[in-house]
Order: sequence, then structure tokens, then C-alpha cells
Amino acid sequence: MSRPSSYTPEAGAGATPVKPATIHDVAALSGVAASTVSRALSTPARVNFRTRARIEAAAAQLLVDAEESEENEVNTIEQLQHTADGVILTASRLSDQALLTASLKIPLVTINRDIAGVASVMLDTPTATNQALDHLISLGHSHVAYLSGPDTSSSSQRR
Repeated sequence: MSRPSSYTPEAGAGATPVKPATIHDVAALSGVAASTVSRALSTPARVNFRTRARIEAAAAQLLVDAEESEENEVNTIEQLQHTADGVILTASRLSDQALLTASLKIPLVTINRDIAGVASVMLDTPTATNQALDHLISLGHSHVAYLSGPDTSSSSQRR
């Protein structure tokens, strides 16, 4: 998701941004022309590596953290329906039904959340967990602790 450039954290959690971020905001933040931002995001190979990295860093500051608040998440998705082409959600706190409903209003992709009717990208969590454990064992560790997330976390369940 993109954080509007006029987002004001001092206004408190859940503050509604004044205006959505634009390509011009990213350009101003990274010190390049809007056309360079466009090229960097659409055809990255056409832009110098250092310039592209600066643009990507500026664009990353436009990410939204809903702070695990369903209300913030719903409000942000509703606002983005008018300003974004799509939304990528990680660690969403919304119900499956709420995400399915939102996906009917704006293209939506969830990360590590498999919901029928909603596009998703699933990480191979069991394999990654085994690789991490194998690595620790290869370093000679024999007492390894695992700290899971919330019981309701599908990622924690797969790990």
C-alpha cells in the first residue's frame, strides 16, 4: 500500500491522510523527475542502479502500517480504491469475508493468506523453516527454541 505524502503520524494512529501519494511525491522525495520514477518502477533496467535504489527507498516510505488495526486497514483500503490500481496486503487482520469483499472493489493480493476468490502469494514456510533449522544445526547448535506468533496466525500454524 502507499502512504500518502501528507500522512501525519502526530495526528495519531488511524489518522486519515490528507491526500494520496503520487509519482510526483516520490520524485520530489528522491530528487528526480517524475518521468524517471515512472521508468524506474515500470522498466527498472532503464534506470541507473543508484538512482533506482533511491527511488525505491522513497517509494517504500509511502508504505502504510495499519498497526494491526482492522479499522485502519479498512479505511486505507477504501481510500486506495480511488487512488491506487491495486493493494498488496501482508499480515492482514481482516476476516476472510472482509478481504473477499474488498477484492471485489479493488485488485488485491494477500501475502501468506490463502482465501478462496482472493489472489495470494504463499511462501514455502515449512521448507524455509527447515532450512533455517538445518543452518543452525550445521553451525553446531543443538538447543534451538522456536517462538511462534499468535495462534490465529496462518503463518505460525504452517511453521
